[in-house]
Amino acid sequence: MVNIDNTFPLISIVSPTNNTNTTNTGLHVNYSATDTNRQSCWYSNDTYSTNTTLTACANVTDVTWNEGNHNVTIWTKDYAGNENSSSITFRIDSTPPEITIDFPQGTYNVNTVSLNYTVIDTGVGTQACWYRNNTNGNISIAYF
Repeated sequence: MVNIDNTFPLISIVSPTNNTNTTNTGLHVNYSATDTNRQSCWYSNDTYSTNTTLTACANVTDVTWNEGNHNVTIWTKDYAGNENSSSITFRIDSTPPEITIDFPQGTYNVNTVSLNYTVIDTGVGTQACWYRNNTNGNISIAYF
């Protein structure tokens, strides 16, 4: 009797969720892959120029990610040669932005003061700016 396996393995990335933003450069990529006859698992990231075998189909836990955007695809294959894959993207940004108050400098006892500031972000990019005063809590500032 010959059994023909036309069933593709099931695979899904459990964490991180797609489009995650994190400061964790040691982020683990956890996945679930199932098939009665699963043979192997491997992954590739970013340039997809090199595949890395996942011994015993273990999770991706030994990567130190650089700052920036990352693409990861994990594949699994069964003994019949059926393959399937799952992909995610995520961003690592562990460098905090720098902010400098350009004006005013010092203390002012007036009702209205202009605020000039400079933001430098050598990481992935600044998403929002805000300030807090003594009466209104956090107030968002348009950032360009």
